[in-house]
Amino acid sequence: MKLGKINWYQLFLYGALVLLAVQVLVLVRENKQLKEMVMASGVEQVKAGSEFANIDVTTLAGDPAQIDFRSDSRSTILFVFSTNCKYCSENLPNWQSIYERHKDTYRFVAISDSPPGDTQKYVFDNNLTYPVYLPQDSNFRKEYQLAGVPETLIINSDGIVENVWLGLLQEDAMNDLQVLLASTN
Repeated sequence: MKLGKINWYQLFLYGALVLLAVQVLVLVRENKQLKEMVMASGVEQVKAGSEFANIDVTTLAGDPAQIDFRSDSRSTILFVFSTNCKYCSENLPNWQSIYERHKDTYRFVAISDSPPGDTQKYVFDNNLTYPVYLPQDSNFRKEYQLAGVPETLIINSDGIVENVWLGLLQEDAMNDLQVLLASTN
C-alpha cells in the first residue's frame, strides 16, 4: 500500500517537472521571438554620444512641461520606468540611493510610460522623492530609441548621452554608476 502512494507521488512530481520544462521551453521560444522582432524593427537603441532632444512631458498634476537638457548646467540622470515592470520596482531602491547621494550635483528626472493614475499611485506607494513625469507622445520610447524599461541614462548639459544602462542595475552596474557620478562631482 505504501509503495502505491509513493508511485502516485512520484508520478505527480514527474508530471509537474515535465510541465515546468515545457513552460520553460515556451518562454525561451517567446523570448527569442521578441528579440527577433526588436531587431527586425530597425530601431536602434540610444547610445553614448547620441544627441538627446528635449522631451515634452506632463506633470503628475496634469500640466504640460518640457525637459530641456540644455537649460541646466548640471547633467541629468534620466530614469525611464513602467509601473507594472518587476525590474523597475527592483530598481527603485537603487534610483532613490543615487538621487539621495547626488541630487545637489545632478538633475534627476523620471519618466513613466504608464497611465497617469497608475503612475500617481506608484509614486505615492513607493515614496518617490525625485520628479516623475509622463511623456506626451505615446511613441516616446521609440522616438527616443529607448529599448525598454527600466533604463537609466546620463545626459550632459549639451544634450549628449554620456552613459546608458538598460535593465536592472545589478551590483556591478551600481558600483560603476556610483564611481562615475562621484568622479564627476
